[in-house]
Amino acid sequence: MISAATRSQIDAEIAKYPERRGALLAALHLVQRELGHISPETATLVAQIFEIRPNEVLEVVSFYNMFYATPQPRHHVYVCTNLPCSLRGA
Repeated sequence: MISAATRSQIDAEIAKYPERRGALLAALHLVQRELGHISPETATLVAQIFEIRPNEVLEVVSFYNMFYATPQPRHHVYVCTNLPCSLRGA
């Protein structure tokens, strides 16, 4: 599912960090850019690369709102609901 080009980019990101896990966010960005979302099957592949459990990858995907676990429509609207946006009139 992950292309050889993306895999080589992931390996290059891993080389930048003293621990493999440090490159997990960058790898997830690369995978999502290629596939559009991080499915459970893709999370398993990423987990194998990082030598961690697939559940740990899915925890990261569900924690950050910039990662999608399901396919997204062409246009995605994000509405800021935090305090600074509210103070500015959002």
